Amino acid sequence: MQQIGQAADDAAQVETNGYEARYQFFSINGKMLEHGDPLRVKRGERILFHVLNASATQNRSLALPGHVFRVVALDGNPVPTPADVPVLWMGTAERISALVQMDYLGVWVLGDLADDDRAQGMG
Repeated sequence: MQQIGQAADDAAQVETNGYEARYQFFSINGKMLEHGDPLRVKRGERILFHVLNASATQNRSLALPGHVFRVVALDGNPVPTPADVPVLWMGTAERISALVQMDYLGVWVLGDLADDDRAQGMG
C-alpha cells in the first residue's frame, strides 16, 4: 500500500491534469511586495495582525524574520492557550489573529517562505 501511495506522490510531481489553479501574482492588503508603504513601529510596540488566506486552493505561509507570532485566535475564535510560532501556516480561507512584539530594529519583510511566491509579490 505504501508503494502505491509513493508512486502516486511521485507522479503528481511531474504529471498534471490541467485543472490546477495557478496564480500569477500575490498581495497583502492589495499590495505586492515593494509596492506598499511599510509599517512604521517603535521598538517594543506590539502589533496585532488579522490575516486571511483568501486563496480558494493554496495553503500559505507567512513569516516575519527575527520575530515570533503569538497566535491568539483562529477563524475568529480565541484559542484557549496562545502559542508562539515562527511561521503562520494557513489553510485555504483560514483566518489567524496573532500578536508580534517588535523588539528588533531594522526593516523586516512580512512574506511567504517560498522564494518564487515572494518574487510574485507575496510580501
